[in-house]
Amino acid sequence: MTSNDCAPHVDFLVPYKILQEANSHLIEKPPEEHDALIATLPLEPFCERPFGFDQPYRLYKGVWIYELFLRGTLAMQQRFKSRPTDIFLASIPKSGTTWLKAMIFATLTRTNNSLDQHPLDTHNPHQCVPYMEVKFATGRSQILEVIPSPRVMNTHLPYSLLPNSIKESSCRIVYVWRDPKDVLVSMWFFAQKILGGADKMVTFNQFYEFFCQGLNSYDPTWNHILG
Repeated sequence: MTSNDCAPHVDFLVPYKILQEANSHLIEKPPEEHDALIATLPLEPFCERPFGFDQPYRLYKGVWIYELFLRGTLAMQQRFKSRPTDIFLASIPKSGTTWLKAMIFATLTRTNNSLDQHPLDTHNPHQCVPYMEVKFATGRSQILEVIPSPRVMNTHLPYSLLPNSIKESSCRIVYVWRDPKDVLVSMWFFAQKILGGADKMVTFNQFYEFFCQGLNSYDPTWNHILG
């Protein structure tokens, strides 16, 4: 038996050939059923937001989460149903998520696509492996049900906040971590890029202090890694 014979058969339906059509029928609307709870949670204890987002961070069970993603997290905890064959890619933001998505997706689909017509040549890895909190936060979680098994999805949530259906199943969790110093610098440059320059942000020294105190999304970093 060759290594190719052992590879799971995964057609490139994940997710943007079948999900483009699904997306077109879904109205993007954040879930609201947990808004009353979210309103009672502590807000970020600093005035300026490192990433300049239009919503604050909230402290939920010891973890700072961007408010929109917290809506998705709570909805995900309540509704998500794991399958035994699911594969979850877990990481802190800016720790190698894109690289991990590309590597896992390429491995699972290596018998399905020729090198000259590989989906990763024309699709971003984030299009091939959906980000779970975003799907739930934007009211598009139905998309995840359309993905054929074995599903590959990613999350930035620490283990403690994952839905029980994941923690209690026989699914696989692939975790990647990176030196926190490198994560800090990568976050800083990423934030500058999306905001259009360092003048739109807090100073690097402030950003460093926030990071060390765990005041970035999904932090504290060391708890995330050890979780």
